Amino acid sequence: MKLKTLLLFLAFALCSLQGSFAKTIKVLAIGNSFSEDAIEQNLYELGKAAGDEFIIGNLYIGGCPLKKHWYNAENDKGAYRYRKINADGKLVQKDNIKISAAIAEEDWDYISLQQASGVSGLTESYEPYLAYLVAYIKTLAPGSKIVWHQTWAYSKTSTHGEFPNYERNQTKMYEMIMEASQKGMKDNGIKKVIPSGTAVQNARNTFIGDNMNRDGYHLNLSYGRYTAACTWFEALTGKNVTKNTYAPADVDVRTAQACRCAAHDAVKHPWKVTLHLHFQTPTHKYSKVKPKHRENTPFFRPHKGYCVSDIWNRQKYKAHILKYVPYILKYMACIFYDMPYVFLSKGKLIKNEGKTGLRQPLNATQFSTGFY
Repeated sequence: MKLKTLLLFLAFALCSLQGSFAKTIKVLAIGNSFSEDAIEQNLYELGKAAGDEFIIGNLYIGGCPLKKHWYNAENDKGAYRYRKINADGKLVQKDNIKISAAIAEEDWDYISLQQASGVSGLTESYEPYLAYLVAYIKTLAPGSKIVWHQTWAYSKTSTHGEFPNYERNQTKMYEMIMEASQKGMKDNGIKKVIPSGTAVQNARNTFIGDNMNRDGYHLNLSYGRYTAACTWFEALTGKNVTKNTYAPADVDVRTAQACRCAAHDAVKHPWKVTLHLHFQTPTHKYSKVKPKHRENTPFFRPHKGYCVSDIWNRQKYKAHILKYVPYILKYMACIFYDMPYVFLSKGKLIKNEGKTGLRQPLNATQFSTGFY
C-alpha cells in the first residue's frame, strides 16, 4: 500500500514538473503588415522572460487578402518577404519565398491565417479562399494547428481607403470583424483564435484611448505592438501574460500593465470588449487591490495581478446588481475602502475628488436614485 502511494505521488510530481519545463513553440504567420505588427517584435522576448523559446516566421505581402494568398499558394509563387526569428533570437530575412517553402522549413506547431484589414469584417470576402488555404495547409503540414489571427478595427480618425466599408465607425468595424471571424472559423473548423482585435479594443477603453495606431490602422510601434504580442503569447502558451516581466524599454510601467491586462482579458473573452476600472484615469496610483473583505461578495471576484473588470460602469449589470441591494448596503464601506478611484454619491458611480473611499454605508433611498 505504501509503495502504491509513493508511486502515485512520484507520478503526480513528474506531471507537475513537466508543465514547468521550457517549451519550444514554432509559429508561422501567412499574413501581411498586421502580422508584422503582431509577432516580429516582443513575442520572442515575452517567451524568453517566461522560460519559453519561440521560433517565429512571417510571410509578408503588404495588405495581402486571403484571395491573393490562395492565388500564390495555388500557383506556388515566390512572392513573399519571409522574416524568421530563430531560437537564438536573431532575425533573418529572405525575399521571393513561396508559402510551400516556408511551411517545409520547420515542423510548425501553429500556422496562422488572417484577412486583409480593409475587408476583415466582410464575411463574403473570406470564401472560398479560406477553405482552400485550410485544405492546402493540412496537406503540407498535417501536424500543424491552424489558428486565426483576429485583426483590429481602425482608429476613429483613420483615413484608410476601406474604412467606408464600415461607415467610418470603429465600433461597427470591430463588431463586423468579430462576426466575420467567428463565421470563418466555424465554417472551416478552426478552433483557436489569436484575439489581437479585441486586445486592441480593450486597450482603447483604458487611459491609452484611441492612440493604439501610428497611422490610423497600423499599430503604434511601442505599446500597440506590445499589446498584440502579449495576446499571441498568452494564446499560444496558455500562460497568464499579466505575470510576465518583459516590456519594451520605451513603454512605461503602468502602460505595460494596461497592455498586458488588455491582452489577458482578450484571450479569456475573445469576442467582446472588457472594460477595466483600474485603467480609466492616468492619475490613478498603481497598486494591487487586495480582495480582503470582498472575496465572498456576489459581484466582486478574487483576482490575481492587476486586472479588474469594470462591471460597475456597464449598464447590462444594473438589474443583476440591484438584486443585491441589502447585501451591498451592509458591506458598502468595506467594499470601497481601498479603492481610491471611485466612490458612490447619490447612487451614482463617479470619479473620486480627494476621498479615499466610503466610510459610511449608503441608505436605500440614496442607492436607488440611480446606478451607472
